[in-house]
Amino acid sequence: MEITLEQIIKTIGEIAYIPDLDGDTELIESGLIDSFDMISLISEITYTYGVEVPVVEIDPINFATARDILETLMRLKR
Repeated sequence: MEITLEQIIKTIGEIAYIPDLDGDTELIESGLIDSFDMISLISEITYTYGVEVPVVEIDPINFATARDILETLMRLKR
């Protein structure tokens, strides 16, 4: 299954209401998602896209924006 930026944005939107969310919206640094949202997001990613996110990959750098999340997932899928 190909994962797209639009799908990641939609998944984030299902976890946290963020108006005008795009691929470069800062999620963590801006406080738009918190640690509970992050856990929910990782759980949803695993369920929806079948990509396991190891604990060592749960880093603000990998989840800073939707684009960063997509890049992380594509790397983990390889």
